[in-house]
Amino acid sequence: GLGAGYSVFASVIWPSVPFVVDSKALGTAYGVITSLQNLGLCLVPMAVAYVHPLTRDWRAPGLPLSEWSGVELFFSALG
Repeated sequence: GLGAGYSVFASVIWPSVPFVVDSKALGTAYGVITSLQNLGLCLVPMAVAYVHPLTRDWRAPGLPLSEWSGVELFFSALG
């Protein structure tokens, strides 16, 4: 799931950078992309750690019972 999604994203985003960025700014563009990915890797686990305890006892109507339903909806809202 998540690994496959990242692989598809990475296989599209990294090779397309030289097509949209001037060669003089290519290193900066790669640095910005790496920084944004690392920011996501830092913030998303913190957001999950915040959302999960708040929604642990909440059950979405019509969905299978899971204490992770709130986190699943959080990820659905992200993307």
